[in-house]
Amino acid sequence: MRSSESIDKIAPALLAVWMELDHVQKDAEGQGYKYVSDLTLTSLVHPALAKRGLMLVPIGCETDYERVKDTSSGAHQYRCDAIATYTLVHESGQWLNIETAGSAIGTDKQTTSALTACHKLACRQLLMLATGEDNEKPPNAEQRADLFDKASAMQGDDLRAFCKANWKKFNAAQQKTLADKMRGNNG
Repeated sequence: MRSSESIDKIAPALLAVWMELDHVQKDAEGQGYKYVSDLTLTSLVHPALAKRGLMLVPIGCETDYERVKDTSSGAHQYRCDAIATYTLVHESGQWLNIETAGSAIGTDKQTTSALTACHKLACRQLLMLATGEDNEKPPNAEQRADLFDKASAMQGDDLRAFCKANWKKFNAAQQKTLADKMRGNNG
């Protein structure tokens, strides 16, 4: 990441934004997945930045296109891979550059969609914003008990595969019990 020679003014301003914003909830759905809309993210992030004398300015992008498929009506679809560079500017003149990547597939709006993805990623990475869903979040006690019951009913290769995929979700006592069971199940 490139920056101005000094960041002693921009760093505390950025920290203040981090302290204010900790997550943004996914609020839209489309094409089989949930996501944070551009409107929601921008409405949350831009005022918080401005309040601290900060703004995020797009300064450049590179795009690459590849024809990926045709629609049922015969229109060509292209994937746009974009790399966008943004500058976080502080009212003092200090700055940080942020580079992000985004991709989109479409017949006519793929570039706009890829650049929107870049902007959203720049905001989320810069501010380390969670989206309300954490795939790494450990299970609660009830979920852990359900997983353990499921594993306890298994044997052999099924048990080994299930434990391999879910090992970190078990507590230490459950791990010991399952390890003992796997050692007893050599087939």
